[in-house]
Amino acid sequence: DGNPGEASVTYTYAEKGTNNYSAEVPTNAGDYTVKAVIAESENYNGGEATADFTIAPKAISVTAEAVRKTYGDPDPELRHSGGLLYRRAFGHKDG
Repeated sequence: DGNPGEASVTYTYAEKGTNNYSAEVPTNAGDYTVKAVIAESENYNGGEATADFTIAPKAISVTAEAVRKTYGDPDPELRHSGGLLYRRAFGHKDG
């Protein structure tokens, strides 16, 4: 049941190989270490443990859709299809 002594657990994160721990949960791709610190309680000693983990980059596939333009006409809207995690990265306007 995790922490039956009801002591608080604090999680901090650092880039793997460093000791620059922060409460901010990493979201960028990379290698990290998480440290869990369990406070001492009335019935249990405190302790800590670390574990390494990796956030892998997400592969994307984008396909431009074919468009035509006749000389003198306004530029056509560029369209694409594919699995984009962050649509704004390609200039897509939400709305």
